Amino acid sequence: MRPLFILLTAGDEAKDVEGIVRTLTDADFVLLPYAVPHWNDDMTPWPSPAASRHGEPFGGGADAFLQTLLEATESERRAASYTALAGYSLGGLFALYAMHRCQVFSRIASVSGSLWYPGFAGFAAENPIQRKPDRLYISLGDRESSARGIMGTVGARTREILDLYRSRGIDAIYEENPGNHFQDAAKRLAKGIASLLAE
Repeated sequence: MRPLFILLTAGDEAKDVEGIVRTLTDADFVLLPYAVPHWNDDMTPWPSPAASRHGEPFGGGADAFLQTLLEATESERRAASYTALAGYSLGGLFALYAMHRCQVFSRIASVSGSLWYPGFAGFAAENPIQRKPDRLYISLGDRESSARGIMGTVGARTREILDLYRSRGIDAIYEENPGNHFQDAAKRLAKGIASLLAE
């Protein structure tokens, strides 16, 4: 049996991610890309207004999407030695939210996660984790906090949430990557997955 990594995708990045991971580690794994049909709605835990003037509002459909995801991947998960979840941006937010809502994922990668999301730090502090992950990877670009508006709080919120999870005894790895939010997404995801594969 091999570990299963479910990768939340908004496009066709999975092939690039898998290729990079295989240059970083010899560990065997299965990468299962899962396309998210309505990114701003499916990846967010509750509704929130747009984060920028020209952005779209967030629908808060994470609970429904999580149920759909679990049902759709049941057979693959049964065949795996363990199941991990990896996501970028809002996908990274969703990956952490899933820890509080189900007991399925034993390893989590939140890569450049949108941890600025209104209310999430408070939610994480007030709600138990359903299954403490064997390993948690959180990363951020070193220029992401220079974003305008609420998204510029991502550095402070990420550190706050990282400290919270570590205080709960979670083996949390933190890594800073060069650049802003939109740089090297595939490479950053691959680094997160490779880190979770390390024994």
